[in-house]
Amino acid sequence: MNPDAKDPSPGEQTAKPSDFFSSWILRQPRLAGGLGLLVLALAGALLVLWLKETRARKAATVELESSEARVKVLLDHQRQTLESIRWEMEGKPGLAPFQQAWFTQLENVLDQLARQRGKQAVPSVSTLKLSLSLGELYLAAGLVEKASKELEQAGQNAQALLSSESASRDVEAIVAQITLHLGDLDAGRGDFKQAKYRYDRVFQSSQRQYNANPEDPRFALPLIRVCARLGRLELGENKVTEARDFFTFALEVMDFLGPVPQGWNLEEKMDLQSRLGEAWLGLGDREKALEYLEKALSTALGNAEASPNRHMAKILVTLAREQLAGFHLRLGDLGGPEKALELFHLNEQDYRKMALANPDRGDYQRSLAFSCLQEAEACLLLGKAVRVVGLLREAEQIFSAQPDLEQQHTRSARLRCSHMRITQAIQEGNWKTAHEEIEAAAGLLEKWKGDYPKEALAREKAGLELDKKLVSRLQEKGVHSPDLTTGLEPGLGPKLELYRSRVLAREGKTVEAEKVLEPYLKKENKTSEEEVQLARTYAILAGGSSPSAPAFLEKSFKHLRQAIRGNPGLLVDLHLKPEFLSMRKDPQWAALIQGK
Repeated sequence: MNPDAKDPSPGEQTAKPSDFFSSWILRQPRLAGGLGLLVLALAGALLVLWLKETRARKAATVELESSEARVKVLLDHQRQTLESIRWEMEGKPGLAPFQQAWFTQLENVLDQLARQRGKQAVPSVSTLKLSLSLGELYLAAGLVEKASKELEQAGQNAQALLSSESASRDVEAIVAQITLHLGDLDAGRGDFKQAKYRYDRVFQSSQRQYNANPEDPRFALPLIRVCARLGRLELGENKVTEARDFFTFALEVMDFLGPVPQGWNLEEKMDLQSRLGEAWLGLGDREKALEYLEKALSTALGNAEASPNRHMAKILVTLAREQLAGFHLRLGDLGGPEKALELFHLNEQDYRKMALANPDRGDYQRSLAFSCLQEAEACLLLGKAVRVVGLLREAEQIFSAQPDLEQQHTRSARLRCSHMRITQAIQEGNWKTAHEEIEAAAGLLEKWKGDYPKEALAREKAGLELDKKLVSRLQEKGVHSPDLTTGLEPGLGPKLELYRSRVLAREGKTVEAEKVLEPYLKKENKTSEEEVQLARTYAILAGGSSPSAPAFLEKSFKHLRQAIRGNPGLLVDLHLKPEFLSMRKDPQWAALIQGK
């Protein structure tokens, strides 16, 4: 740079090219005016485009919100209709025409809403809510594949929103619900590992948000539901303590949350209470188990008053009664069987009313048959022989008249009918009836042999064959015959001898009964079944007038403990042995049930 150079004066400044162009334009008035109009036109066009785009976005948002509102209406008003239709389908082959038309219409509406949701390419809270609602309705309609596809896509969009700076609590709450549904789909496919992974994610995020916002139901409700699911998984894996903790925490959150919409909340609460009772029972605390099973029944009765779906609410009441009655029948104190009978009888009356009002409903008929079986079990234990016969006959008639209901559990129930009748006939010494019942049961097994599980079929046949030989021998020789067991095959002789010991004990022949037991008392490595049979005879002797009754009671408990130690599964069947009924008042019975 030259330091001596002078700055040019204003008039002598060097002109820039843009200055020349501007000055030239200014010297061309027509051209300047045309360019001005062109700029104004371009600006106007851009403004029009902007306004159109704004209107389109607004219209899309309104349309989306309208779609979302329609889905919410469907969720609120059609879910009950859907449940009713699915309930009507139970026990009937196929769908009725109006039901099929309703499902087709619902599927078409959902597909239209899904296409409308797809018009908005950018994920937003609105699209997530719509996808969640669509997924829930697909699930409710039984369209599992479409539900899975919708929820998977919603989950991906939700993750994209979570990673953005604009992520809100709404997004996190929706993500929790979507992930919960995806976990349910995994569990439905049998992929429990993936289901647990998703449930754990929901539990961690919902617990964190709940701790920060304990009164916000957006996070409390997913937390309650995921705890219920995790508890069920833990219970299924026999992790009873962990299951108890999940169920307890869920109920605590539910109680803190306070009143929320009735119906579904009470149903969930009943389920949590009954499962918590099951967990406490698994931990050996009968008092706690009874407390929560009674709470579950109380909740179910409250739900029956509040729920708009009276049919489902009544079914929930019967299920709660059934659980509580099962507890009283198998594990209750001396008055347990009477309490169980009362609850089973209430269920039988309710199902009878439903069946009479809806004679074409196969599910009501089947439920009535099962309730008759349950009531018959309690009556058998309490010695109500006439009532047992009537209940079993009615159950068998229902099963015979419903060939389309011959599923595996129904067949098992029919065999239970036969076994109870055989047991009752043997106890009464009615050998002809016992033979008839054995032949009837064998006929059922022959009829089902094509699709009945092979191992179960072989086991049932072997048991019936043994009963048949036992009854034939008793009928031929008489229970007091000295050569009753002479020349018999292994297995049948001991069973007959132990049966004879019980007959002698009932007749008050204490010395003779004990003499029959002597060989089995000396035997080493007795089977669990033999221990139970010894306990039964001693239980009968303990109920007599002998001065040795207290000692007999101790011996009965001793053999029961040995039996359960060798085979804990026997505990479930002890309630069917009437000899043990009087022992329920003894503190040792509670200790026995708790495994002490």
